[in-house]
Amino acid sequence: MPKLFNLIILITTFIFLDFRLSKTNIPFRNNSFFMGSENFLEKIKETKGQRRIILVGGSSLGFGVSAKELSKDLNILTLNTGLNVNVNFKNYIRIIKDDINKDKDILVFSPEYDFHLQKSFFNKYRSREFCEIALFAKNIYPLDCVGYATTKLFGISALINKKNEGLYRRDGFNEYGDYIFRVKLINGKKLSDACMNLSFDDFKENYLPYLKALKADGYNLVYIPNFIPKSKCTKISEVIEVDKVLTKNFGTFKTKGSKKLFFDLKYFYDTSYHLNQEGVKVKTDIFRNHLLNYLGI
Repeated sequence: MPKLFNLIILITTFIFLDFRLSKTNIPFRNNSFFMGSENFLEKIKETKGQRRIILVGGSSLGFGVSAKELSKDLNILTLNTGLNVNVNFKNYIRIIKDDINKDKDILVFSPEYDFHLQKSFFNKYRSREFCEIALFAKNIYPLDCVGYATTKLFGISALINKKNEGLYRRDGFNEYGDYIFRVKLINGKKLSDACMNLSFDDFKENYLPYLKALKADGYNLVYIPNFIPKSKCTKISEVIEVDKVLTKNFGTFKTKGSKKLFFDLKYFYDTSYHLNQEGVKVKTDIFRNHLLNYLGI
């Protein structure tokens, strides 16, 4: 019994110290890319109760759609969560859930084809990207991030407060959550396969049921297809099948599937999901058309 008591005390002390560490002013690379989510987090909290469109998902949204332009064109405040696919779609919902008004907010999703990352509520591993946002940007302490601050303390590189430099910067976001910083164009031949991790079984067994559960719970969900290079996708037929299912259940145009899913390399930036300025304009126009149809404007 004394050993069990001592173990409980040890675990409790560790959790308390880890919690306190996550609230300190230790740098934890406070110029990191993930700290840029503060703009979006502040905006979604400040505007709760307004009619809004919220783009929910990975960096294909942050680097691919202009919520600022959509806000102007639709006359509805549009916000962009898009940061990194490894945050996990379910974790994005966790991050914004308390600031959502089901009667007024429209949640737009445009999935990247990595459905293997959606297997469980806590993932099958801890999402480092989610913990970065939750602990240091949103200032909450989720159960699955217990120990993360302490672990990070032992990573010397994590404590170096680097300047805002390189492709991914804290100051690269606007107040709507769009990532607007760009450098010179990247050679498209270096882009990876956008569909490499696509599993239709994972999509049907995990991702789709979760979306249906959100819809049943009263969330207004709208699907708009993603924007990827055709020459960098080895599973074209699977992408088409995923699109058909999502269009049928959540699409704005009730057709058998989207007409345009694949695009020329000239629109892409440093990955097969990130777009250059020309690509952002084209993709934002596509989102605008879908949303105009959904809103009946």
